[in-house]
Amino acid sequence: MSDLVLRNISQQLDITPEYRGMITNIESAMPNIYKNSSNFYKTDSQMKDVTLNIADITPFTRLKHILARIERSKEALREQYISSKKKKNEIAQKQLAMLDANELDKELLEIEIEEIESNMAATQNYIMGAVRQLNFLVTQYQTTMESMGKEFITEEEYEESEAKNHIAIALKQALCAARSRQGLIDEGNHIYLFELGMNGTTVQSEMLKYFETEHQMLALGQEPTHEMQMNWIENMMEKYQDNPAKVIANRKLQMLDTTSLVRELNA
Repeated sequence: MSDLVLRNISQQLDITPEYRGMITNIESAMPNIYKNSSNFYKTDSQMKDVTLNIADITPFTRLKHILARIERSKEALREQYISSKKKKNEIAQKQLAMLDANELDKELLEIEIEEIESNMAATQNYIMGAVRQLNFLVTQYQTTMESMGKEFITEEEYEESEAKNHIAIALKQALCAARSRQGLIDEGNHIYLFELGMNGTTVQSEMLKYFETEHQMLALGQEPTHEMQMNWIENMMEKYQDNPAKVIANRKLQMLDTTSLVRELNA
């Protein structure tokens, strides 16, 4: 409910005393409501962003995801900036028109200006939320680059990281699917593994050995952890990281064409 709705509502509407009490209650609560609402004028919470949204396993892919989110946030802010300038210009034009307007037209122009200002005030909340979210994403970018020990990356480095990334995705999906299928990898992920040059039967065997380790721990009253899953995936990534290159070579294709890459950053 915007300020425009509440402004002089008691005078604008013919309402009963019961409604006047409601309006008084609403108006008294609004200052705190505005303050508390400001916490939510952004797409997602920080926790959701770094668990469910940015869920990539390999650092290069996390970085790609973070940079894409930063670019979208920047574009949204750019659009709001242009929109805000247009609205300010529109207000200025209406204020100028008021100088030569008759009383009725002047009143209508005042109402239109008030409406624009009210919309701008509402939009401002979302702009502030977007700025906070963009700053959070920049922090995640800086943290990721620091963890990689890099100040910048090249397109070639990104391309070279993709084999591990897709192996990680296939293994993660296969592991989750197998948990709901009595330990068996589903057809879709068997196809994914096949295209990456990995033998699904071998991966299935490795996975069953891992599940057996978990079952033994549970039998001893111990609790398997998420870190164990990640260690298994990372070990499998290292073991099979060369398989995509082998299957691509068998297809008589090139996995990496350096002549099609930008190898140096522009100043």
